[in-house]
Amino acid sequence: MLKKGIYEHVINQITKQHIHEIEQQGMVCMRQNIDGAESPQILANYFGKVIRQKLEEIENQEDRVNLINNILKEAGVIDEIQIAEPSKLLTEVMSRQQALLQAESRIQTIHPKLLPPVNRLLTLKPEMGRIVCFL
Repeated sequence: MLKKGIYEHVINQITKQHIHEIEQQGMVCMRQNIDGAESPQILANYFGKVIRQKLEEIENQEDRVNLINNILKEAGVIDEIQIAEPSKLLTEVMSRQQALLQAESRIQTIHPKLLPPVNRLLTLKPEMGRIVCFL
């Protein structure tokens, strides 16, 4: 159920039903056209939230990727942008020499997304793009 407040919420079928119910109780729900310039961002945020919820319901990684690729295909996105390696992320590009050195010394790059939230501990400077950990 909707509560008094300020919203910037895409009106989906559930929200539309909630609007109808609260207006039956004498409340007023203000609607505003989505600004054309802001539309891509607002709709992309909405789409991302809905798809993320759906992906969390799917346990198999390959099924998740198939869902995304089917959506992209339906949207007319070219094949080159569809996901090609379902379980992999590109995390770093380095020279062969650097890769050999890293393998020999057992040094591994730790990527910021894999670290615990650092905002509570310290702030990393942008020039610290690479954190090295000894195993």
